[in-house]
Amino acid sequence: MSVFFFFIQILFSNISSAQERLPVVFAHGLGISSTPYEMIIPLKALFKEAGYQLYIAQTPVTDTIEARAKVLRDEIQRLVPHGKFHLIGHSMGGLDSRLVIHKYKMGDRCVSLTTLSTPHRGSPVADYVVKNVNRAGSDAVELLGYLGNDIKAVQNLTTHYMNDVFNVRVPNNPRVRYFSMGFFIPSPVQAYSSIPWLWLSHQIIVEAGRPNNDAMVSVDSARWGEYLGSFAGDHYSETAQVPFGGALMFQDVFRTVLENLDSNF
Repeated sequence: MSVFFFFIQILFSNISSAQERLPVVFAHGLGISSTPYEMIIPLKALFKEAGYQLYIAQTPVTDTIEARAKVLRDEIQRLVPHGKFHLIGHSMGGLDSRLVIHKYKMGDRCVSLTTLSTPHRGSPVADYVVKNVNRAGSDAVELLGYLGNDIKAVQNLTTHYMNDVFNVRVPNNPRVRYFSMGFFIPSPVQAYSSIPWLWLSHQIIVEAGRPNNDAMVSVDSARWGEYLGSFAGDHYSETAQVPFGGALMFQDVFRTVLENLDSNF
């Protein structure tokens, strides 16, 4: 009988542990809305299977980091009005998250921030667009369109702005643990990514001296805080089931995120 109660205790202990896991707020990147993550991409199901409640923040498709962070602050208050939580940010969403923690004093509530392919040190693609967008016949106009047609948002992602302005003004909060993951498209790029405009942006970053990149952010730029490693993938496949790696790539990415949360919190 004592053995029976022992196993019952373990069972309820595991259930309690799952229930006590902190909620997670996901902040998407530039040029995309929260809708695909709510309607198409099964991120919530993936987190639910692991015992986590995942919320998708409804931040602007495009705008400056300052404006997006303000909305993200409001979204966090709406989705998780009380208690502690984890943040996950993809691409520009990671910068929005860093600013939210710093500017809105969320170090007492936000336990961790995990950034995925976030341009912490800027992107040469943003440099290229800002420099060439007014030049007739430039590919920069097309690239700006894919990034949401907002030059002010892209200016926030340049190497100058990130290194000389944002990173100076937005230090890490010592009460928050910062994790990051970087991504790269293996060579030859055309065999591993099916989107032609990503071939162009990948080459722009290569020519800037950063061969390991996912066509928007280099591995070096994505590294921030405790680094969880570099993974094969293009900028879209990291948080969705298309196109690089089919339906499994994004699952592998978030399993790594979940394993890290499980082992640290």
